[in-house]
Amino acid sequence: MPYFQRSSLSRKLTMMSLLSTGSALVCVFLAFAVASVLNGRKDEGMQLSSLAGVVATNSADALVFNDRSLAGTLLAALAAKEEISSAALYDRKGRLFASWQSPRHANASADAGVTTPPQLDAFDDAALAAASQAGSRIWSPRMRLYRPVMKEDAQAGVIVIEADLLPMWLGIAKSVGVIGAATCVSLLVSLVLARRFTRSIADPVTKLIHTARKVSESQNYTLRVANGRNDELGALIDSFNTMLAQI
Repeated sequence: MPYFQRSSLSRKLTMMSLLSTGSALVCVFLAFAVASVLNGRKDEGMQLSSLAGVVATNSADALVFNDRSLAGTLLAALAAKEEISSAALYDRKGRLFASWQSPRHANASADAGVTTPPQLDAFDDAALAAASQAGSRIWSPRMRLYRPVMKEDAQAGVIVIEADLLPMWLGIAKSVGVIGAATCVSLLVSLVLARRFTRSIADPVTKLIHTARKVSESQNYTLRVANGRNDELGALIDSFNTMLAQI
């Protein structure tokens, strides 16, 4: 704050203009970044939920008839979506029935432990929703979704699907990077324009100060400040010239 008070009028005006413009641009940048993250995770969640619903419907017969081969085939079909890193199918007692891991994400899936039985007290909707929320933290690089497998209004088991969100984060980073670069360019443009416009205000004031000093030092009251303005600064210059003429 002391630096601001000691600064010249031109610098003060430039700083005020830059701070106001910069604050607005930073707010827009942060809003865009947050919206990109929330929308990206929402879209991924909706796609994963739809995919889990399809697989859960098709896996019901495999659980009921204890067909592990069919269950494995259904889970392996998830390889069509590159973001899916692993999937596991559990029976209604929480025992692992079938599992699948993408070769591209084998290490990540092993570290995440998606093939371990879900630690749930009960496989009801509330417990599964809570587990899905715990496995989908906003800054997590992975998203894990729990979906019940229903057969004739009875729960036959649970399917767990995990997706790798690294492609989503890379896409968000690219978008945020572009907006960040545009924000920096906008700040530079605003700085150039602010300096140009503040000169039109600071220069007449500087001329008034220099003329007042010359009059005070030389006692020459015939000095005048050239005026070609029609705004408040022009009125101030006219008043200054009139004052010198009267003196």
